[in-house]
Amino acid sequence: MITPLLALVLVAAQPSAPPADPHLENNPLYRQAVEVGFPMAAAGPIKLPPPLVLDGADSQSVRARLAGLPQRTVPVEELMRKSVVAPLVFGFREVAAADTDLPVRGLDVYFVAYGRLEPARGEQLLRDVLEAAKKEAKIHQLTPEELNSRNIEPPAAEDKMIGRRYYFAEFALLDRVQLSATAQTYVSQTERSVVAAWLIDPRFAQDKQFPNTWRPLKIDPITGKAELGQPQRYDGCASYLRITRLSDPAETVFVEYHTVFVEPQAWFGGANLLRSKLPLLIQSQARSFRRQIGSEQ
Repeated sequence: MITPLLALVLVAAQPSAPPADPHLENNPLYRQAVEVGFPMAAAGPIKLPPPLVLDGADSQSVRARLAGLPQRTVPVEELMRKSVVAPLVFGFREVAAADTDLPVRGLDVYFVAYGRLEPARGEQLLRDVLEAAKKEAKIHQLTPEELNSRNIEPPAAEDKMIGRRYYFAEFALLDRVQLSATAQTYVSQTERSVVAAWLIDPRFAQDKQFPNTWRPLKIDPITGKAELGQPQRYDGCASYLRITRLSDPAETVFVEYHTVFVEPQAWFGGANLLRSKLPLLIQSQARSFRRQIGSEQ
């Protein structure tokens, strides 16, 4: 027979339930990323890693989680240092692919920054990221008319980034590949966090105006003009970015970014160019973000 006192002891001995993640309910693309996965050049749907930090986390729990990351190469205290140039955790993952000519890569990034993150500020940060991206790529937000003509329901509240949006982007990748794609994005926010998830939308694979394609790119060393090869279909990328304000210390945020993408062998002939170039690029972006939210130099 279980006495009331014994019942209390048994309840107290049970591990506490993990905090709920409100973005799983509010952001369908993010929910698909971590719970269902996306079809790519693999045997089955590919999931993205669940977030390391949820709303309500404090610096002590963040330290413990950072300590357990296999990609970590520096002491946790260095990662927590209040500095624009503090290190970050960065690591590639290999994903089992069904076609050796279409390998699938995963990339995970984690870092700490110091500054304020209020809900309105979170949306402005995403706008700043979009504006910065426009300096490197041609980006067009699809209009309600363009979506209606493709039997896609236009999003509401066009003046805000929160919710679902569609963007077409065209840019050069390491001066070797021109990538063009239409991404479906979904942004959600709470009082403590912002999540932006996106996926190259396969419905635009054969679109005449906004196609998902890649083309070989050659730059003439004399004229500097770009020579483009034949377009080939590309649907292989899904990502999410999560920015979470910690409960303590004050004005501390945790940033994590997860992505999976197909990297055709034809892009770089099997050379690890992205592995060599991306770390410096992401470190630069992390420093820029820290400055934006007010980190100390």
